[in-house]
Amino acid sequence: MGEVVNAVGLRGELKLLVTGNIDEDVLQSEFLRMRPPGGPDRRVQCTQHRWKGRTLIVRIHGVEDRDRAEELKGQLLGFGSEDYDQPGFPKGDELPAFVYHDLEVVTTEGERIGRVDDVWMLPANRVLRVLTFDDEREILVPVIDDFVREVDRSAGRVVIEPVPGLLDD
Repeated sequence: MGEVVNAVGLRGELKLLVTGNIDEDVLQSEFLRMRPPGGPDRRVQCTQHRWKGRTLIVRIHGVEDRDRAEELKGQLLGFGSEDYDQPGFPKGDELPAFVYHDLEVVTTEGERIGRVDDVWMLPANRVLRVLTFDDEREILVPVIDDFVREVDRSAGRVVIEPVPGLLDD
């Protein structure tokens, strides 16, 4: 969800630069994790959070002073993708970007188009970057209801409505 970029105040609060989806229910769940650069992640508990502009200020259980908060700079706060399908995982209204990665893209008529290579987080909406199977072209698919009809993780596919011009060269 984000990276710890600084300590805030004297009581151990952390300033989080948001780099992905923030579902505040995940912050309050048992699935929250912290990971140092190059190290293994560990489960943590968020005891408090608040927004300050585009950053999130969080308190993590056991981080009680500025010195301890300073030690956590550079660590990532989020959840493991393997937790997403676990019972009880709090899912928001919008799917996290990682859900789309490497899914096969097919049309509503069943035509196989390609695989999701990347997900761009743009201000208006997300865009799936799809590399086609036939000639490795790049197709950009906005993640909006008019285009994306179904995301089926268990089948490993995204079903799209091929509106005129979307699949053309």
